[in-house]
Amino acid sequence: MKITPFLSIAFILVLAGCTNSSPTSPTSSTSSTNSSSGGAITNITINFYTHVGDLGTAGPGTADGQFSAPNDVLISADGAIYAVDAGNYRIQKFSSNGSFVAKWGSYGNISSSLQFMSPTRLTTDEAGSLYVLDSYLARMVRCTTNGVYTASIPNFIVTGGSAQETIQPSGLWVTGTNAYMIDYLGSYKIQRFDNLGNWITNWTGTNMPGGGNFSFPRHIVSNGNFFYVYAGGTTVRRYNGNMSYASDLTLSTAPSSASGTAEEMVFDGSGNFFISSSSPAQISKYNSSGTLLGKWSKAGTNDLKSPRGIALDATGRLYVADNLANRVFIFAPYSSAVTNIETY
Repeated sequence: MKITPFLSIAFILVLAGCTNSSPTSPTSSTSSTNSSSGGAITNITINFYTHVGDLGTAGPGTADGQFSAPNDVLISADGAIYAVDAGNYRIQKFSSNGSFVAKWGSYGNISSSLQFMSPTRLTTDEAGSLYVLDSYLARMVRCTTNGVYTASIPNFIVTGGSAQETIQPSGLWVTGTNAYMIDYLGSYKIQRFDNLGNWITNWTGTNMPGGGNFSFPRHIVSNGNFFYVYAGGTTVRRYNGNMSYASDLTLSTAPSSASGTAEEMVFDGSGNFFISSSSPAQISKYNSSGTLLGKWSKAGTNDLKSPRGIALDATGRLYVADNLANRVFIFAPYSSAVTNIETY
Protein backbone atom coordinates (compact mmCIF):
# COMPACT_ATOMS: atom_id res chain seq x y z
CA MET A 1 0.00 0.00 0.00
CA LYS A 2 1.66 3.09 -1.12
CA ILE A 3 -0.89 5.87 -1.15
CA THR A 4 -0.48 7.87 2.03
CA PRO A 5 -3.79 9.47 3.12
CA PHE A 6 -3.57 13.22 3.56
CA LEU A 7 -6.66 15.27 2.93
CA SER A 8 -6.34 19.02 2.57
CA ILE A 9 -8.00 21.52 0.28
CA ALA A 10 -5.60 22.73 -2.42
CA PHE A 11 -6.94 26.26 -2.37
CA ILE A 12 -8.37 28.89 -0.05
CA LEU A 13 -11.65 30.50 -1.05
CA VAL A 14 -11.70 34.24 -0.52
CA LEU A 15 -14.88 36.02 0.44
CA ALA A 16 -15.88 39.26 2.07
CA GLY A 17 -12.60 41.14 1.75
CA CYS A 18 -10.13 38.35 2.54
CA THR A 19 -6.99 37.93 0.47
CA ASN A 20 -7.15 35.45 -2.42
CA SER A 21 -4.73 32.52 -2.33
CA SER A 22 -3.75 29.81 -4.77
CA PRO A 23 -5.22 28.29 -6.71
CA THR A 24 -7.02 31.29 -8.14
CA SER A 25 -10.39 31.21 -9.87
CA PRO A 26 -11.58 27.67 -9.14
CA THR A 27 -14.70 26.74 -11.10
CA SER A 28 -17.86 27.40 -9.11
CA SER A 29 -21.61 27.82 -9.27
CA THR A 30 -23.60 30.25 -7.12
CA SER A 31 -27.14 31.05 -6.07
CA SER A 32 -28.27 34.04 -4.02
CA THR A 33 -31.19 35.16 -1.85
CA ASN A 34 -31.67 38.20 0.39
CA SER A 35 -31.40 38.03 4.19
CA SER A 36 -33.70 39.77 6.62
CA SER A 37 -30.92 42.26 7.41
CA GLY A 38 -30.57 43.27 3.78
CA GLY A 39 -27.48 41.29 2.85
CA ALA A 40 -27.25 38.75 0.08
CA ILE A 41 -27.09 35.09 1.14
CA THR A 42 -24.90 33.26 -1.37
CA ASN A 43 -24.53 29.51 -1.75
CA ILE A 44 -21.34 28.56 -3.61
CA THR A 45 -20.22 25.16 -4.87
CA ILE A 46 -16.48 24.99 -5.42
CA ASN A 47 -14.99 22.44 -7.81
CA PHE A 48 -11.23 22.02 -7.83
CA TYR A 49 -8.47 19.73 -6.54
CA THR A 50 -7.25 18.51 -3.18
CA HIS A 51 -4.11 16.60 -2.15
CA VAL A 52 -5.20 13.05 -1.26
CA GLY A 53 -1.88 11.26 -0.89
CA ASP A 54 1.45 10.33 -2.42
CA LEU A 55 2.53 7.54 -4.72
CA GLY A 56 5.04 5.34 -2.92
CA THR A 57 6.74 6.52 0.25
CA ALA A 58 8.59 9.68 1.20
CA GLY A 59 11.99 10.16 -0.43
CA PRO A 60 14.73 10.62 -1.20
CA GLY A 61 15.63 6.97 -1.03
CA THR A 62 16.46 3.84 -2.98
CA ALA A 63 13.94 1.41 -1.48
CA ASP A 64 11.10 0.03 -3.54
CA GLY A 65 8.50 2.76 -3.87
CA GLN A 66 10.88 5.57 -2.88
CA PHE A 67 11.98 8.30 -5.27
CA SER A 68 15.01 10.46 -5.82
CA ALA A 69 14.35 13.39 -8.16
CA PRO A 70 11.33 11.96 -10.02
CA ASN A 71 10.88 13.55 -13.45
CA ASP A 72 7.72 12.08 -14.93
CA VAL A 73 4.71 9.88 -14.31
CA LEU A 74 2.55 7.90 -16.75
CA ILE A 75 -0.74 6.05 -16.35
CA SER A 76 -1.41 3.33 -18.93
CA ALA A 77 -4.77 2.27 -20.33
CA ASP A 78 -5.05 -0.57 -17.78
CA GLY A 79 -4.52 1.85 -14.88
CA ALA A 80 -0.93 0.86 -14.06
CA ILE A 81 1.27 3.76 -12.93
CA TYR A 82 4.87 4.26 -14.07
CA ALA A 83 7.27 6.84 -12.67
CA VAL A 84 10.66 8.06 -13.91
CA ASP A 85 12.85 7.80 -10.81
CA ALA A 86 15.68 9.88 -12.30
CA GLY A 87 18.00 10.03 -9.29
CA ASN A 88 17.97 6.24 -9.07
CA TYR A 89 18.22 5.80 -12.87
CA ARG A 90 15.20 3.56 -13.03
CA ILE A 91 11.51 3.19 -13.84
CA GLN A 92 9.13 2.13 -11.08
CA LYS A 93 5.79 0.46 -11.74
CA PHE A 94 2.77 0.57 -9.41
CA SER A 95 -0.70 -0.94 -9.56
CA SER A 96 -3.73 1.31 -9.99
CA ASN A 97 -4.18 1.37 -6.19
CA GLY A 98 -0.59 2.54 -5.66
CA SER A 99 1.06 -0.74 -4.63
CA PHE A 100 4.64 -1.21 -5.78
CA VAL A 101 4.94 -3.81 -8.57
CA ALA A 102 8.40 -3.70 -10.17
CA LYS A 103 11.44 -1.61 -11.06
CA TRP A 104 14.02 -1.69 -13.83
CA GLY A 105 16.98 0.33 -15.08
CA SER A 106 20.45 1.25 -13.85
CA TYR A 107 23.15 3.88 -14.34
CA GLY A 108 25.19 3.69 -17.54
CA ASN A 109 25.30 4.34 -21.26
CA ILE A 110 25.49 0.88 -22.78
CA SER A 111 23.46 0.82 -25.99
CA SER A 112 20.66 -1.71 -26.45
CA SER A 113 19.98 -1.81 -22.73
CA LEU A 114 17.91 -0.30 -19.96
CA GLN A 115 20.73 1.89 -18.74
CA PHE A 116 20.13 5.60 -18.20
CA MET A 117 22.12 8.69 -17.34
CA SER A 118 19.34 11.28 -17.25
CA PRO A 119 15.89 9.71 -17.68
CA THR A 120 13.50 12.57 -18.24
CA ARG A 121 10.16 11.67 -19.85
CA LEU A 122 7.97 8.63 -20.28
CA THR A 123 5.24 7.89 -22.80
CA THR A 124 3.47 4.96 -24.43
CA ASP A 125 2.16 3.94 -27.83
CA GLU A 126 -1.11 2.34 -28.91
CA ALA A 127 0.42 -1.13 -28.64
CA GLY A 128 1.30 -0.54 -25.00
CA SER A 129 5.08 -0.25 -25.30
CA LEU A 130 6.83 2.23 -23.01
CA TYR A 131 9.33 4.85 -24.21
CA VAL A 132 11.83 6.44 -21.81
CA LEU A 133 13.58 9.63 -22.92
CA ASP A 134 17.16 10.11 -21.72
CA SER A 135 18.16 13.77 -22.10
CA TYR A 136 21.87 13.21 -21.58
CA LEU A 137 22.15 10.28 -23.98
CA ALA A 138 19.76 11.98 -26.44
CA ARG A 139 17.80 8.82 -27.06
CA MET A 140 14.56 7.07 -26.25
CA VAL A 141 14.58 3.51 -24.96
CA ARG A 142 11.59 1.32 -25.74
CA CYS A 143 10.59 -1.47 -23.39
CA THR A 144 7.62 -3.60 -22.41
CA THR A 145 5.39 -2.82 -19.45
CA ASN A 146 7.31 -5.50 -17.54
CA GLY A 147 10.68 -3.83 -18.14
CA VAL A 148 12.03 -5.91 -21.04
CA TYR A 149 14.24 -3.89 -23.43
CA THR A 150 13.11 -3.86 -27.08
CA ALA A 151 14.81 -0.92 -28.88
CA SER A 152 16.65 2.40 -28.68
CA ILE A 153 15.38 5.38 -30.70
CA PRO A 154 17.52 6.69 -32.24
CA ASN A 155 19.82 3.71 -32.09
CA PHE A 156 22.87 6.01 -32.06
CA ILE A 157 23.68 9.53 -30.82
CA VAL A 158 24.00 11.94 -33.73
CA THR A 159 26.20 15.02 -33.36
CA GLY A 160 28.27 17.31 -35.55
CA GLY A 161 25.62 19.74 -36.75
CA SER A 162 23.71 17.34 -39.02
CA ALA A 163 19.94 17.45 -39.41
CA GLN A 164 19.71 14.48 -37.07
CA GLU A 165 21.70 16.11 -34.28
CA THR A 166 19.89 16.27 -30.96
CA ILE A 167 21.56 18.11 -28.11
CA GLN A 168 19.25 17.97 -25.10
CA PRO A 169 15.84 16.40 -25.76
CA SER A 170 13.22 17.31 -23.20
CA GLY A 171 9.93 15.94 -24.50
CA LEU A 172 8.52 13.11 -26.55
CA TRP A 173 5.27 11.84 -27.98
CA VAL A 174 4.58 8.55 -29.74
CA THR A 175 1.58 7.95 -31.99
CA GLY A 176 1.10 5.14 -34.47
CA THR A 177 4.53 4.24 -35.86
CA ASN A 178 5.97 7.72 -35.31
CA ALA A 179 8.04 8.98 -32.39
CA TYR A 180 8.51 12.74 -31.91
CA MET A 181 11.45 14.00 -29.84
CA ILE A 182 11.66 17.69 -29.01
CA ASP A 183 15.08 19.28 -28.48
CA TYR A 184 15.27 21.90 -25.73
CA LEU A 185 18.59 23.40 -26.87
CA GLY A 186 20.33 23.84 -30.22
CA SER A 187 17.88 24.76 -32.97
CA TYR A 188 14.83 23.74 -30.91
CA LYS A 189 14.10 20.87 -33.27
CA ILE A 190 11.29 18.38 -33.37
CA GLN A 191 12.84 15.12 -34.55
CA ARG A 192 10.65 12.42 -36.07
CA PHE A 193 11.60 8.73 -36.03
CA ASP A 194 9.76 5.56 -36.84
CA ASN A 195 9.22 3.09 -34.03
CA LEU A 196 12.24 1.07 -35.16
CA GLY A 197 14.57 3.98 -34.51
CA ASN A 198 15.03 5.18 -38.07
CA TRP A 199 15.24 8.96 -38.50
CA ILE A 200 12.62 10.36 -40.90
CA THR A 201 12.75 14.16 -40.77
CA ASN A 202 12.77 17.16 -38.46
CA TRP A 203 11.29 20.60 -38.07
CA THR A 204 13.25 23.54 -36.65
CA GLY A 205 11.54 25.72 -34.08
CA THR A 206 13.00 28.86 -35.66
CA ASN A 207 11.60 27.96 -39.10
CA MET A 208 8.38 26.00 -38.67
CA PRO A 209 6.24 25.32 -41.79
CA GLY A 210 3.72 28.13 -42.14
CA GLY A 211 5.11 30.05 -39.16
CA GLY A 212 4.41 29.46 -35.50
CA ASN A 213 8.03 29.34 -34.35
CA PHE A 214 9.09 28.57 -30.80
CA SER A 215 12.18 28.49 -28.58
CA PHE A 216 13.17 26.63 -25.39
CA PRO A 217 10.41 24.03 -25.77
CA ARG A 218 9.99 21.52 -22.94
CA HIS A 219 7.27 19.20 -24.17
CA ILE A 220 5.17 18.14 -27.15
CA VAL A 221 1.71 16.67 -26.69
CA SER A 222 -1.27 15.75 -28.87
CA ASN A 223 -4.96 15.60 -28.05
CA GLY A 224 -5.72 13.61 -31.21
CA ASN A 225 -6.48 16.70 -33.29
CA PHE A 226 -3.35 18.85 -33.01
CA PHE A 227 0.17 18.76 -31.66
CA TYR A 228 0.75 21.37 -28.95
CA VAL A 229 4.02 23.08 -28.01
CA TYR A 230 4.16 25.72 -25.28
CA ALA A 231 5.99 28.71 -26.82
CA GLY A 232 6.39 30.85 -23.70
CA GLY A 233 4.32 33.62 -22.13
CA THR A 234 0.65 33.07 -22.89
CA THR A 235 1.18 31.29 -26.23
CA VAL A 236 0.64 27.63 -27.00
CA ARG A 237 1.32 26.69 -30.64
CA ARG A 238 -0.98 24.25 -32.44
CA TYR A 239 0.31 22.18 -35.37
CA ASN A 240 -1.30 19.75 -37.80
CA GLY A 241 -0.12 16.16 -38.17
CA ASN A 242 2.62 17.18 -40.60
CA MET A 243 3.75 19.83 -38.09
CA SER A 244 2.51 22.69 -40.26
CA TYR A 245 1.38 25.63 -38.14
CA ALA A 246 -2.37 25.69 -37.48
CA SER A 247 -3.06 28.41 -34.91
CA ASP A 248 -2.21 29.78 -31.49
CA LEU A 249 -4.05 29.03 -28.29
CA THR A 250 -3.73 32.18 -26.17
CA LEU A 251 -3.81 31.59 -22.43
CA SER A 252 -5.53 34.13 -20.20
CA THR A 253 -2.66 33.87 -17.69
CA ALA A 254 0.88 32.61 -18.25
CA PRO A 255 1.66 29.32 -16.44
CA SER A 256 5.33 30.21 -15.86
CA SER A 257 7.47 33.26 -15.29
CA ALA A 258 10.54 32.33 -17.36
CA SER A 259 11.32 30.65 -20.66
CA GLY A 260 11.73 26.91 -20.42
CA THR A 261 10.04 26.46 -17.04
CA ALA A 262 6.64 25.21 -18.22
CA GLU A 263 7.36 21.50 -17.87
CA GLU A 264 4.46 19.42 -19.17
CA MET A 265 0.92 19.68 -20.52
CA VAL A 266 -1.85 17.07 -20.26
CA PHE A 267 -5.47 17.05 -21.47
CA ASP A 268 -8.51 15.65 -19.72
CA GLY A 269 -11.47 14.10 -21.53
CA SER A 270 -13.37 17.40 -21.71
CA GLY A 271 -10.78 19.46 -23.57
CA ASN A 272 -9.44 21.13 -20.43
CA PHE A 273 -5.70 20.91 -19.84
CA PHE A 274 -3.12 21.23 -17.09
CA ILE A 275 0.37 22.74 -17.30
CA SER A 276 3.06 22.11 -14.70
CA SER A 277 5.61 24.84 -14.06
CA SER A 278 8.87 24.86 -12.12
CA SER A 279 9.05 28.69 -11.94
CA PRO A 280 6.88 29.41 -10.11
CA ALA A 281 6.33 25.89 -8.79
CA GLN A 282 2.66 25.39 -9.51
CA ILE A 283 -0.02 23.55 -11.48
CA SER A 284 -2.38 25.55 -13.69
CA LYS A 285 -5.65 24.32 -15.20
CA TYR A 286 -7.22 25.88 -18.32
CA ASN A 287 -10.36 25.26 -20.31
CA SER A 288 -10.25 24.45 -24.03
CA SER A 289 -10.24 28.18 -24.89
CA GLY A 290 -7.18 28.88 -22.72
CA THR A 291 -9.02 30.54 -19.84
CA LEU A 292 -7.41 29.87 -16.47
CA LEU A 293 -9.72 27.82 -14.26
CA GLY A 294 -7.38 27.70 -11.28
CA LYS A 295 -3.84 27.10 -10.09
CA TRP A 296 -2.18 25.82 -6.95
CA SER A 297 1.26 25.62 -5.42
CA LYS A 298 0.76 23.37 -2.39
CA ALA A 299 0.23 19.69 -1.66
CA GLY A 300 -1.48 19.79 1.70
CA THR A 301 0.85 21.73 3.97
CA ASN A 302 3.81 21.13 1.64
CA ASP A 303 4.90 23.60 -1.00
CA LEU A 304 5.37 22.26 -4.50
CA LYS A 305 9.09 22.64 -5.21
CA SER A 306 9.67 21.66 -8.84
CA PRO A 307 6.71 19.87 -10.43
CA ARG A 308 7.70 18.19 -13.68
CA GLY A 309 5.68 15.41 -15.29
CA ILE A 310 1.93 15.14 -14.74
CA ALA A 311 -0.68 12.51 -15.61
CA LEU A 312 -4.42 11.93 -15.19
CA ASP A 313 -6.03 8.61 -14.33
CA ALA A 314 -9.49 7.44 -15.38
CA THR A 315 -11.11 8.90 -12.27
CA GLY A 316 -9.69 12.37 -12.89
CA ARG A 317 -6.97 12.21 -10.25
CA LEU A 318 -3.85 14.18 -11.17
CA TYR A 319 -0.38 12.75 -10.43
CA VAL A 320 2.49 15.23 -10.13
CA ALA A 321 6.16 14.19 -10.15
CA ASP A 322 7.96 16.80 -8.05
CA ASN A 323 11.68 16.60 -8.76
CA LEU A 324 12.97 18.56 -5.75
CA ALA A 325 10.40 17.24 -3.28
CA ASN A 326 11.36 13.63 -4.18
CA ARG A 327 7.68 12.75 -4.24
CA VAL A 328 4.83 12.00 -6.61
CA PHE A 329 1.81 13.87 -5.29
CA ILE A 330 -1.78 12.82 -5.99
CA PHE A 331 -4.61 15.35 -6.30
CA ALA A 332 -8.30 14.50 -6.66
CA PRO A 333 -11.23 16.56 -7.93
CA TYR A 334 -12.84 18.29 -5.00
CA SER A 335 -16.37 19.64 -4.71
CA SER A 336 -17.65 21.48 -1.65
CA ALA A 337 -20.63 23.63 -0.93
CA VAL A 338 -20.06 26.88 0.99
CA THR A 339 -23.49 28.01 2.17
CA ASN A 340 -25.12 30.96 3.84
CA ILE A 341 -22.38 33.48 3.08
CA GLU A 342 -23.86 36.93 3.80
CA THR A 343 -22.35 39.89 1.93
CA TYR A 344 -23.37 43.53 1.53
